[in-house]
Amino acid sequence: MDSGLPLFGDAELTAQANALAQTVISIRTAQGKSLPRDLPVGSLEWETTALEFVRDIERVLEGGSD
Repeated sequence: MDSGLPLFGDAELTAQANALAQTVISIRTAQGKSLPRDLPVGSLEWETTALEFVRDIERVLEGGSD
């Protein structure tokens, strides 16, 4: 997942973003949910899953659970 390049020139922000993404990936995997990277890009299932992934990120940032 890590490209080795810091986002916006900020290595700490990049590390935090990667940790957040990995947390959501781990949660979704444990729940048996799909990940966008596992689906054909542009497909309806990919779009739905990508939106769910973003909502999961928002929930983690807000400290919520579902």
